[in-house]
Amino acid sequence: MESFLLLDDTRSDPSVLLPMVYLGEGSMPSQCNARTVHLPGGLESDLNWHDALQTARGYIAQGLKIFWKCDLGLFSALRAPLSDQAQYLALSLALKHFRETIWPEFCSVSVGMSLYNGSLDFSQQIAWDVQQITLMQEWLTEHFQTTANFTDQTGIAIAQFEQLDQHFLFKHAEGKRLLRLFACNTAVEFIELLARHLPGELAACILLDTSVINDPLELAQLLTKERFGRLHRAITGDTLPVTALALQKQGWLSHVAYESMESLQPTLGICLPVEVQSLPRVNTKLNRAIAQLKEEQRSFRFIPEALLTGEWGGLDELVVVSECMSAQGIRKLKGFCAAGGCVLTLGHSLGLPNESEFRIIRND
Repeated sequence: MESFLLLDDTRSDPSVLLPMVYLGEGSMPSQCNARTVHLPGGLESDLNWHDALQTARGYIAQGLKIFWKCDLGLFSALRAPLSDQAQYLALSLALKHFRETIWPEFCSVSVGMSLYNGSLDFSQQIAWDVQQITLMQEWLTEHFQTTANFTDQTGIAIAQFEQLDQHFLFKHAEGKRLLRLFACNTAVEFIELLARHLPGELAACILLDTSVINDPLELAQLLTKERFGRLHRAITGDTLPVTALALQKQGWLSHVAYESMESLQPTLGICLPVEVQSLPRVNTKLNRAIAQLKEEQRSFRFIPEALLTGEWGGLDELVVVSECMSAQGIRKLKGFCAAGGCVLTLGHSLGLPNESEFRIIRND
């Protein structure tokens, strides 16, 4: 990813040019209007940013905006688990230093700051200490309630939740998916805590390489905007069409993706099932539907069940997996039908007033 756009729905003046940031080195493409300035902020940094600020002033003299890329060493360069308070305070010091000494001079020309640049698979990066493993076990217990339910839904036989650690789960495909979900929650929560030390007006961004996630449904679940709070997502990888993730509402896109999105406003939605208790057979069924839509070159976007009412605007059709819909979700679907929408079901009929079966024609 060398350049991308900040899409900001809060702009009071729509005519204001959106910042297109160049992340590369050397000559900048003509369509870009902002450049990246690197700030070393890791545990070994002395926070002497004199040269970086001189570079920034040079860009400003050329009429450019500034995107700050603060390298905190997340997560491979961290010496201690995420629960280590001294380590957290040391990392937050860099962001406080930025807010107090740099922001006053550069606030009017700063378009954002990156706090993380790396893989979306955080399970391979965070430290799995005793506390982190215990938190994961509690998270799984909360969602699955009983070991019998866990085994039934995941296909992983266990006698007690206490036997679940990262080594055990890494042996199973469904276990790896659960690890990635938990690790993503943990890592994003940590980054959000750090981002609180930045000025509220500055867009805090994370640059995510999604190429390591081959499952389209899992990728959509990992990238739901609710998970990221105030953090703006910038993604690389082409597992899903850009329209599917609704990044235009909060996120950063490559300029190529933005141009393609402008001409593709989806009228088809896919309801995301609850991520943790999404059965493998359900995931397989939905992924086959997604693959079919991609082959047909139909644009679509994902909507979590909890957000159906607020997110179905502009949609004519909505694909749902019958067995995953809660009673409350079905009530929302009735509202969607009442508003003129058509529900396309994967599975048994839900008895809705405007409902059709979604037919999967792929043979694999």
